[in-house]
Amino acid sequence: MRYLYLSLLLLLSAAVFGQTETTDSVFTEVEQMPLFRADCNKAKKQKVCADRAMMEYISTNLRYPTEARNEKAEGMAVVSFIVETDGTLSSPAILRNPGYGMGEEVLRLVRAMNADGVSWTPGIQDGKPVRVEFKLPVKFKYG
Repeated sequence: MRYLYLSLLLLLSAAVFGQTETTDSVFTEVEQMPLFRADCNKAKKQKVCADRAMMEYISTNLRYPTEARNEKAEGMAVVSFIVETDGTLSSPAILRNPGYGMGEEVLRLVRAMNADGVSWTPGIQDGKPVRVEFKLPVKFKYG
């Protein structure tokens, strides 16, 4: 879409060594962070490949909300969700909503990943898959 210029900022830019556990055995940091599942050949470039695949999925499926477009509104929406041990997503929630339907659109997109069968590579801690909270920021820029 010509109105849609979006950039994806990943708050979790690298695997973090150490562990931070929240309630119900949901981690916020693990040895190997979850990755958007992509067909990546080289292990060293796996994160870069996964991030590109996620950006492509988002840019293909995200729609600039009509209300935001009409108001020429811009902003960053942040949605959190849990990447489960099987790679599915659960508990999506809007953390930051610039309004005009932008937060709701990112939330819709995260929910659509499960509906579309898009799975993630789960986070790993001590050699085992674990539940990890992931934060996804999406910047909307009108232009």
